Amino acid sequence: GEPEIVTPEEEAENHKFLDSIVQTPTMKIAHKYLAEKHLSPEDEAGFKKQLYRIWFELYARRGSSRPDSSGFEHVFVG
Repeated sequence: GEPEIVTPEEEAENHKFLDSIVQTPTMKIAHKYLAEKHLSPEDEAGFKKQLYRIWFELYARRGSSRPDSSGFEHVFVG
């Protein structure tokens, strides 16, 4: 694929999305569970950084050396 450029606007949207979802009951339960298992930081800011890294940081797909995909895009967009 083509290397993707994440604009400052897209990055801000990603952070706004994370700010919203970590306030939901489901994500609060998920965060508590992961923190208890020592799989996520206990503080919300650390948890959001972890989610950002997993979902939105770009990676190169198999057979490519250029970062052109994100976990979020792969799972939720297709």
